Amino acid sequence: NRREAVGLGLLLPFVRPEPSIAAEQSPCELTVAPSGLAFCDRVVGTGPEATKGQLIKAHYVGRLEDGKVFDSSYNRGKPLTFRVGAGEVIKGWDQGILGGD
Repeated sequence: NRREAVGLGLLLPFVRPEPSIAAEQSPCELTVAPSGLAFCDRVVGTGPEATKGQLIKAHYVGRLEDGKVFDSSYNRGKPLTFRVGAGEVIKGWDQGILGGD
């Protein structure tokens, strides 16, 4: 009816896309680095590898073990910008982006 259509029209501008749930749920074999960091590459990129000190932008979704989202760059509408290996993000991000070392 008209009321539902108007309500949906008001809701749609606030809906933002998130990464594919299917990609997040696909099986992934963990690699454990000498530092103890465990990681998996869900999608391997085709561009050049990031280097220490390089300024990069990355989208992310932070989830608790029960799957509840606690933080998301997608919800803010812009990726996080930081220098890799400079301690601007949690240690696991720096290590993982630099190949797990």
